[in-house]
Amino acid sequence: EHANRAREAGALEHARELVGRPGLLLLAGEEPHLASERLLLIARLALDNGRFAEAAECARLARARALEAVAPLSYYAAAVALAEAFEGMGRHTNAYAALATAWATLGDVLGRDVAESWVAPILEAYRMKWGGEGFATAKAQHDARRKAAIRSARGAR
Repeated sequence: EHANRAREAGALEHARELVGRPGLLLLAGEEPHLASERLLLIARLALDNGRFAEAAECARLARARALEAVAPLSYYAAAVALAEAFEGMGRHTNAYAALATAWATLGDVLGRDVAESWVAPILEAYRMKWGGEGFATAKAQHDARRKAAIRSARGAR
């Protein structure tokens, strides 16, 4: 919590130091929800410093640990951070995919209406930022990847 407050106050270096303390480092026995929150903080610190690849990796790990813990809010926050990291790298299709996956996963856990209310505003913000054509391209590329993955999985059976 101290590291979160330091980050919010703009003391990014101090927050990074706090997150890196040995007592906070990921241990094999660390509870998944706590690990998710810690990794999410590291991802946010990386985003704050424009280290988008590091942010994406930490957000991806945070999302996986939140899923393991069945922690929907943490999962959502990690998915948004992952989308932000991809967006920062100019990888719009991957940003869209992170949010589309979150919508589907959260829909399974919380119901479609709740998932839509959480994820749709973020997607709309990207539509406005990327423009209608850029957003449509990212969505189409995502949809094509999904269809190819489904065909590949069916062929493997």
